[in-house]
Amino acid sequence: MSTDTSATIGARRMGNKAPPKLPLSVFTAKSSVGPLSADPTTVFPASIVDANVGIPLEEWKLTAGDLLKIPITGVVVDSKAQHVEGKDLSDIPTSVDGIAIAAIITPTHLADRGISKLPAHVTSANLPISLSISFSNTPGLVEDIRMALSAGHVVDLDVPWDAAQAESDKEWDSLVDILGKAVEGLPEDTKAKPIVLGNLLPPPHSLSVPIVKLLRHPTYQAYQAYISQLSFIPNTYLKFLPPSWKDPTPPSPGPGVMFSSTPEQGAKNDLNKEEWKRRVKMYLGPALDAFGFSRIIFGSSPSPSSTSPSTPHDWYVLVREVVAELAVDQEGMNAIFCKNAKLVYGP
Repeated sequence: MSTDTSATIGARRMGNKAPPKLPLSVFTAKSSVGPLSADPTTVFPASIVDANVGIPLEEWKLTAGDLLKIPITGVVVDSKAQHVEGKDLSDIPTSVDGIAIAAIITPTHLADRGISKLPAHVTSANLPISLSISFSNTPGLVEDIRMALSAGHVVDLDVPWDAAQAESDKEWDSLVDILGKAVEGLPEDTKAKPIVLGNLLPPPHSLSVPIVKLLRHPTYQAYQAYISQLSFIPNTYLKFLPPSWKDPTPPSPGPGVMFSSTPEQGAKNDLNKEEWKRRVKMYLGPALDAFGFSRIIFGSSPSPSSTSPSTPHDWYVLVREVVAELAVDQEGMNAIFCKNAKLVYGP
């Protein structure tokens, strides 16, 4: 692939600031030691763009909880969840109950059709459109991605792996190869938009693997090796989504959130949440090292291929704490939760 490697490395950082090098103690169980530059309970995003709303907006508002404590700059909605898939997207309002719709993600099958023949409901939209494509090792996928990018659409590429596929070198090699071919040779003056990868941060894995063994597990070793390779593909981002771990995101109490339990159940929930946070940190650390703060985007709904339940409130609370505890400063926090999404999905 004809890529300027030095330029790509530079793009992985926000300005000239490198992500913090994270000690092993951050990820190990029962450790409270970490490179904390500020009290993590005081670091919040200045505003939020939720870049993956896969439920109806009415439901999102009811389950957003602590998200609504922060100014919501916009949301990126899934057309299927909003019951407008295949319909004229020009009818979608630019805001609903005071929540601005920043962009719409809609599935479009490009095979056997030229990009000029995109359905009218896509071409007539009055909001930015991201085309949702499911990754598969098929001959037409490279051309589908290239056509979408060249036509000025973001590509939301869901990687519908299970835990076994996430530890397979063959699957990772295929992903890296196809993405490299999809962006190779695109003219510098093209209006190409980014590729946003879903279901990789964090990737699927089995919670039955103890966290003390995860560092040497094939899933984690494959992730560390290949997430770095993916970061060298120009204009590629990671979506930070609820993982496909089969279990629901651990609950957190919050305003307007149904949360009732006995003291015993509450203690169990707290322990489960801390376990999840340690696992999420293990995957976020290498992603920050490779992609930097400027190419990671927060979204509150799981990827389309995931069947693991999660609420916007629970995932936001967990992610904000994880990001803050990894010594991400205010600039990085704002980038992950708002700035990057505005840059990618904006007009």
